[in-house]
Amino acid sequence: YGAARPLHARYRIDSVPLLVIADASGVVRRSFLGPVSATDLWAAVAAVRDG
Repeated sequence: YGAARPLHARYRIDSVPLLVIADASGVVRRSFLGPVSATDLWAAVAAVRDG
């Protein structure tokens, strides 16, 4: 919410995205709160996949 409060109010945004990356056993290994770049997402997926 923070700095973008007027934008969130205008479009009635009341939450931010939460993304979790779990390993093959279902254990959450990474999480992102808010927007995440494709580069950061793919790097996190690769790191979890490679152990």
